Amino acid sequence: MGRSVRLAASIGFLFLVAGCAPPAYLHPDTPNQSAAASVQASKAQILDAAVKTLVQDGYQISAVDNATGLVSTAPRAALVTSAQADCGKVKGLLASADPLTYPQPRTRVAFNILAEDNHIEVRSRIDDLLDSEGTQTDLTCASRGLLDQEMLDEIKARL
Repeated sequence: MGRSVRLAASIGFLFLVAGCAPPAYLHPDTPNQSAAASVQASKAQILDAAVKTLVQDGYQISAVDNATGLVSTAPRAALVTSAQADCGKVKGLLASADPLTYPQPRTRVAFNILAEDNHIEVRSRIDDLLDSEGTQTDLTCASRGLLDQEMLDEIKARL
């Protein structure tokens, strides 16, 4: 009986210690994807359409470089699904979960638009902040290209 009690106490202690430890974060396996297309427009027309589209969608423009053809936005809170991004996994004691399925994800999205004459590329930057039992973990997410393609389609429609 003494051996069983010690074993049960040891297992209970391990559960207690593991329950107090913050969850482990496993980085995404997916490479970051973007969206690109050929268009019949000049670099200036593409940049103008990109800025107007981003502002209409609620993004704050952080930089516009007409010479290099770059528009960047500040990160903005957004609902992002697992189909749109891979934010890795949070591995706890009994299971591994997608951070985007947590009750209150703090996901932020920013865009970089690269323009050349007759060509546009959209790259999203997605990150999340996981707050678990008072411990905050910054999560880097990999875009699956869907948000990028949606933004590209919106910009192309404005050209």
